[in-house]
Amino acid sequence: AAVPIGRGAEAVSRLRRAAQSRPNLPAHLALSNLLASFGRFDEALQALDEAWSDEAGSADRVRVLDRRASILADMGDGPGLAAAAASLELEQPGAGATQFHSATAFFLSGRIEEAAARAAHAATLLPEARVHNLLGVAHATLGHTDAAREAFAAALAADPRDPAGHVNMALLDLNTGRADHAVPRFGEALTLDPASAAAREGLAAALDRLGHRVRAAAVRRAR
Repeated sequence: AAVPIGRGAEAVSRLRRAAQSRPNLPAHLALSNLLASFGRFDEALQALDEAWSDEAGSADRVRVLDRRASILADMGDGPGLAAAAASLELEQPGAGATQFHSATAFFLSGRIEEAAARAAHAATLLPEARVHNLLGVAHATLGHTDAAREAFAAALAADPRDPAGHVNMALLDLNTGRADHAVPRFGEALTLDPASAAAREGLAAALDRLGHRVRAAAVRRAR
Protein backbone atom coordinates (compact mmCIF):
# COMPACT_ATOMS: atom_id res chain seq x y z
CA ALA A 1 0.00 0.00 0.00
CA ALA A 2 1.12 3.57 -0.65
CA VAL A 3 2.49 5.56 2.26
CA PRO A 4 0.59 8.84 2.81
CA ILE A 5 2.56 11.98 2.05
CA GLY A 6 4.47 13.13 5.09
CA ARG A 7 4.12 9.77 6.82
CA GLY A 8 7.19 8.13 5.28
CA ALA A 9 9.52 8.75 8.24
CA GLU A 10 6.91 7.43 10.64
CA ALA A 11 6.44 4.29 8.54
CA VAL A 12 10.21 3.70 8.39
CA SER A 13 10.51 4.04 12.17
CA ARG A 14 7.61 1.67 12.75
CA LEU A 15 9.08 -0.95 10.42
CA ARG A 16 12.54 -0.60 11.97
CA ARG A 17 11.05 -1.37 15.38
CA ALA A 18 9.21 -4.37 14.00
CA ALA A 19 12.33 -5.62 12.20
CA GLN A 20 14.32 -5.59 15.44
CA SER A 21 12.17 -8.46 16.66
CA ARG A 22 13.89 -11.43 15.03
CA PRO A 23 13.07 -13.50 13.17
CA ASN A 24 10.85 -11.06 11.30
CA LEU A 25 11.52 -11.42 7.61
CA PRO A 26 8.28 -9.71 6.46
CA ALA A 27 9.19 -6.56 8.42
CA HIS A 28 12.72 -6.49 6.97
CA LEU A 29 11.38 -6.94 3.45
CA ALA A 30 8.73 -4.24 3.94
CA LEU A 31 11.36 -1.89 5.38
CA SER A 32 13.65 -2.57 2.44
CA ASN A 33 10.84 -1.94 -0.04
CA LEU A 34 9.93 1.34 1.63
CA LEU A 35 13.50 2.62 1.82
CA ALA A 36 14.10 1.72 -1.82
CA SER A 37 10.95 3.60 -2.83
CA PHE A 38 12.53 6.72 -1.29
CA GLY A 39 15.78 6.11 -3.20
CA ARG A 40 17.61 5.13 0.01
CA PHE A 41 19.14 2.10 -1.67
CA ASP A 42 22.09 1.54 0.68
CA GLU A 43 19.76 1.42 3.67
CA ALA A 44 17.39 -0.86 1.76
CA LEU A 45 20.24 -3.30 1.10
CA GLN A 46 21.32 -3.08 4.74
CA ALA A 47 17.81 -4.08 5.82
CA LEU A 48 18.14 -7.16 3.63
CA ASP A 49 21.57 -7.97 5.11
CA GLU A 50 19.97 -7.88 8.55
CA ALA A 51 17.23 -10.22 7.34
CA TRP A 52 19.66 -12.80 5.96
CA SER A 53 20.23 -16.02 7.83
CA ASP A 54 22.14 -19.05 6.61
CA GLU A 55 19.78 -21.10 8.74
CA ALA A 56 16.68 -19.79 6.95
CA GLY A 57 14.80 -22.01 4.56
CA SER A 58 15.44 -21.81 0.83
CA ALA A 59 12.14 -20.01 0.18
CA ASP A 60 13.07 -17.21 2.57
CA ARG A 61 16.57 -16.91 1.13
CA VAL A 62 15.04 -16.63 -2.35
CA ARG A 63 12.75 -13.80 -1.17
CA VAL A 64 15.72 -11.86 0.18
CA LEU A 65 17.89 -12.47 -2.88
CA ASP A 66 15.07 -11.58 -5.27
CA ARG A 67 14.51 -8.28 -3.46
CA ARG A 68 18.25 -7.58 -3.43
CA ALA A 69 18.41 -8.19 -7.16
CA SER A 70 15.52 -5.80 -7.79
CA ILE A 71 17.19 -3.03 -5.77
CA LEU A 72 20.53 -3.53 -7.52
CA ALA A 73 18.73 -3.33 -10.87
CA ASP A 74 17.12 -0.04 -9.83
CA MET A 75 20.59 1.20 -8.87
CA GLY A 76 21.98 0.20 -12.26
CA ASP A 77 24.58 -1.99 -10.55
CA GLY A 78 25.24 -4.61 -13.22
CA PRO A 79 28.04 -6.49 -11.43
CA GLY A 80 26.15 -6.54 -8.15
CA LEU A 81 23.02 -7.76 -9.92
CA ALA A 82 24.99 -10.50 -11.71
CA ALA A 83 26.27 -11.71 -8.34
CA ALA A 84 22.76 -11.71 -6.87
CA ALA A 85 21.46 -13.62 -9.90
CA ALA A 86 24.24 -16.20 -9.47
CA SER A 87 23.21 -16.67 -5.83
CA LEU A 88 19.59 -17.08 -6.91
CA GLU A 89 20.66 -19.69 -9.45
CA LEU A 90 22.10 -21.75 -6.59
CA GLU A 91 18.82 -21.55 -4.71
CA GLN A 92 16.41 -22.09 -7.62
CA PRO A 93 18.26 -23.24 -10.75
CA GLY A 94 16.60 -22.18 -14.00
CA ALA A 95 13.66 -20.40 -12.35
CA GLY A 96 11.94 -17.57 -14.20
CA ALA A 97 12.89 -14.85 -11.70
CA THR A 98 16.51 -16.00 -11.81
CA GLN A 99 16.53 -15.81 -15.59
CA PHE A 100 14.91 -12.37 -15.48
CA HIS A 101 17.52 -10.93 -13.13
CA SER A 102 20.30 -12.52 -15.16
CA ALA A 103 18.89 -10.94 -18.34
CA THR A 104 18.74 -7.55 -16.61
CA ALA A 105 22.39 -7.93 -15.60
CA PHE A 106 23.31 -8.67 -19.20
CA PHE A 107 21.42 -5.57 -20.33
CA LEU A 108 23.10 -3.31 -17.77
CA SER A 109 26.51 -4.58 -18.86
CA GLY A 110 25.78 -3.81 -22.52
CA ARG A 111 25.37 -7.43 -23.60
CA ILE A 112 22.06 -6.68 -25.29
CA GLU A 113 21.72 -9.73 -27.53
CA GLU A 114 22.35 -12.03 -24.58
CA ALA A 115 19.86 -9.99 -22.55
CA ALA A 116 17.21 -10.44 -25.24
CA ALA A 117 17.80 -14.18 -25.46
CA ARG A 118 17.72 -14.66 -21.70
CA ALA A 119 14.65 -12.44 -21.31
CA ALA A 120 12.81 -14.39 -24.02
CA HIS A 121 13.51 -17.59 -22.09
CA ALA A 122 12.46 -15.95 -18.82
CA ALA A 123 9.15 -14.87 -20.40
CA THR A 124 8.26 -18.51 -21.08
CA LEU A 125 8.79 -19.31 -17.41
CA LEU A 126 7.54 -16.09 -15.81
CA PRO A 127 5.10 -14.28 -18.13
CA GLU A 128 4.97 -11.11 -16.01
CA ALA A 129 4.88 -7.53 -17.27
CA ARG A 130 8.38 -6.76 -15.98
CA VAL A 131 9.85 -9.64 -18.00
CA HIS A 132 8.05 -8.69 -21.22
CA ASN A 133 9.07 -5.05 -20.72
CA LEU A 134 12.73 -6.01 -20.39
CA LEU A 135 12.48 -8.16 -23.51
CA GLY A 136 10.87 -5.27 -25.38
CA VAL A 137 13.53 -2.78 -24.30
CA ALA A 138 16.27 -5.17 -25.38
CA HIS A 139 14.66 -5.66 -28.79
CA ALA A 140 14.12 -1.90 -29.17
CA THR A 141 17.78 -1.29 -28.35
CA LEU A 142 18.75 -3.79 -31.04
CA GLY A 143 16.45 -2.08 -33.56
CA HIS A 144 13.99 -4.99 -33.67
CA THR A 145 10.89 -2.81 -33.79
CA ASP A 146 8.28 -5.47 -34.47
CA ALA A 147 9.63 -7.79 -31.77
CA ALA A 148 9.75 -4.90 -29.31
CA ARG A 149 6.16 -3.94 -30.06
CA GLU A 150 5.05 -7.54 -29.57
CA ALA A 151 6.84 -7.74 -26.21
CA PHE A 152 5.37 -4.47 -24.97
CA ALA A 153 1.90 -5.61 -26.05
CA ALA A 154 2.43 -8.77 -24.00
CA ALA A 155 3.50 -6.63 -21.02
CA LEU A 156 0.32 -4.55 -21.27
CA ALA A 157 -1.80 -7.69 -21.56
CA ALA A 158 -0.13 -9.09 -18.44
CA ASP A 159 -0.71 -5.90 -16.45
CA PRO A 160 -2.69 -3.10 -18.13
CA ARG A 161 -2.25 -0.89 -15.05
CA ASP A 162 1.54 -0.95 -15.09
CA PRO A 163 2.67 2.52 -16.26
CA ALA A 164 5.99 1.13 -17.50
CA GLY A 165 4.30 -0.84 -20.27
CA HIS A 166 2.46 2.23 -21.54
CA VAL A 167 5.61 4.37 -21.40
CA ASN A 168 7.68 1.77 -23.22
CA MET A 169 5.13 1.35 -26.00
CA ALA A 170 4.76 5.12 -26.27
CA LEU A 171 8.51 5.63 -26.53
CA LEU A 172 8.64 3.00 -29.27
CA ASP A 173 5.85 4.83 -31.12
CA LEU A 174 7.61 8.17 -30.66
CA ASN A 175 10.94 6.84 -31.89
CA THR A 176 9.41 5.21 -34.96
CA GLY A 177 7.53 8.24 -36.26
CA ARG A 178 4.17 7.53 -34.62
CA ALA A 179 3.92 10.52 -32.29
CA ASP A 180 0.14 10.60 -32.75
CA HIS A 181 -0.04 7.09 -31.26
CA ALA A 182 2.41 7.99 -28.50
CA VAL A 183 0.34 10.88 -27.10
CA PRO A 184 -2.59 8.83 -25.73
CA ARG A 185 -0.22 6.13 -24.45
CA PHE A 186 1.84 8.65 -22.50
CA GLY A 187 -1.43 10.15 -21.28
CA GLU A 188 -2.58 6.78 -19.98
CA ALA A 189 0.74 6.29 -18.18
CA LEU A 190 0.31 9.68 -16.50
CA THR A 191 -3.21 8.77 -15.44
CA LEU A 192 -1.86 5.64 -13.78
CA ASP A 193 1.17 7.39 -12.29
CA PRO A 194 0.93 11.21 -12.22
CA ALA A 195 4.46 11.38 -10.80
CA SER A 196 6.05 9.58 -13.76
CA ALA A 197 8.73 11.91 -15.13
CA ALA A 198 9.27 9.62 -18.13
CA ALA A 199 5.58 9.77 -19.08
CA ARG A 200 5.37 13.55 -18.64
CA GLU A 201 8.50 14.32 -20.64
CA GLY A 202 7.51 11.77 -23.26
CA LEU A 203 4.07 13.35 -23.66
CA ALA A 204 5.64 16.80 -24.02
CA ALA A 205 8.13 15.49 -26.59
CA ALA A 206 5.35 13.83 -28.58
CA LEU A 207 3.29 17.02 -28.56
CA ASP A 208 6.35 18.98 -29.69
CA ARG A 209 6.85 16.50 -32.52
CA LEU A 210 3.26 17.11 -33.62
CA GLY A 211 3.73 20.87 -33.49
CA HIS A 212 1.63 21.46 -30.37
CA ARG A 213 4.19 23.68 -28.61
CA VAL A 214 1.78 25.39 -26.25
CA ARG A 215 0.31 22.12 -25.00
CA ALA A 216 3.80 20.65 -24.63
CA ALA A 217 4.92 23.62 -22.53
CA ALA A 218 1.83 23.28 -20.34
CA VAL A 219 2.60 19.61 -19.73
CA ARG A 220 6.15 20.45 -18.68
CA ARG A 221 4.97 23.22 -16.35
CA ALA A 222 2.56 20.85 -14.62
CA ARG A 223 5.31 18.66 -13.21
